[in-house]
Amino acid sequence: AEVLVREHSAIASNQRDSIVASPVNEEGIRAFLDGENWPLGLIQTYVENANKVGFRYFIIDDSGSMNNPDGQLPYSNSRIPVTRWDELREAMKWHVDAVCASNLPSEFRFLNGAEAIRLGGDYDRDGVGHATIEAVFNEGPRGTTPLCHHMKKVIEDVKIHERELRSKRQLAVVMIATDGMSSDGDLVKAMKPLEQLPVWVVVKLCTDDDGVVQFWNDIDAQLELDIEVLDDFNSEAAEITQHNSFITYGLPLHRMREHGLVKKEFDLLDEAPLTAEQMRTVVQCVIGGAPSSYPHPAVDFKGFYAAVQGTNAMNDRVRDPMRRNQEHRWINEKELWAHYAPNQGCSIF
Repeated sequence: AEVLVREHSAIASNQRDSIVASPVNEEGIRAFLDGENWPLGLIQTYVENANKVGFRYFIIDDSGSMNNPDGQLPYSNSRIPVTRWDELREAMKWHVDAVCASNLPSEFRFLNGAEAIRLGGDYDRDGVGHATIEAVFNEGPRGTTPLCHHMKKVIEDVKIHERELRSKRQLAVVMIATDGMSSDGDLVKAMKPLEQLPVWVVVKLCTDDDGVVQFWNDIDAQLELDIEVLDDFNSEAAEITQHNSFITYGLPLHRMREHGLVKKEFDLLDEAPLTAEQMRTVVQCVIGGAPSSYPHPAVDFKGFYAAVQGTNAMNDRVRDPMRRNQEHRWINEKELWAHYAPNQGCSIF
């Protein structure tokens, strides 16, 4: 991997002066997501979201603790232990494939295993970067957790392109996939400059350790920043089902949130029951249809409900981790009626 890294770094160093403003490869990403059995609305949401994001940075924790055998693979019923690295590698390979299919310029930063690697846009035309990522994934994790160093490098780069991002009304997405705390300084202090930059931050936690979870939740509370902290797939599904049982939390929705879904309604899914207006936005973004095709549920709930039923049936079913991995509709119509129909259950209007 070291030879590949040196070659790729020489190429990338000549490209860092500007973010290549390449258009989203809509045909490529639609074909890729359709092959992944994504619902119609979420495919369109991906395309629209891609146009709001000028650049993506993936900070990938490949420290030694990622060898711990308490990882969780989505939908797996196997009793064979998997490592945190196995869990992260499966997720990141999806993100790499999505970047390549969509042509979205992105940077992948392993904490220890390689120099920064850029894919998408006009980057990596020779395929060296992609090959390097594969090599690092195969070599496995080692070393410490220098998150501050990599965060400072990302911030430096975002500052270079801040004017360009703001002029295009775009954000940079910074995704941090980790199982721990920084080993090289005060991460809150290192992330503080992000507050003044056009960014959306996603933290993908690869551990259930209470101390680590609390550490990242504290960072979220201390920074004036759009930051979404995600647990593993099953834990997120449980939290969202607790607050918003009308949505089936399938893996495509989890991957979309990891990728950086710049919509506050989805950030709220695991925090509290959505209002009727927020619920309407989520439903439309997941199963599809024009926003105007859904009457406002507070004005015409029966019309809204009929629109949901029609569009819901147009999408393939998805495996629900909260219902024994069995396939169900993306929108649980019974729960939707129970919680939002006038004079039913805990209506929120």
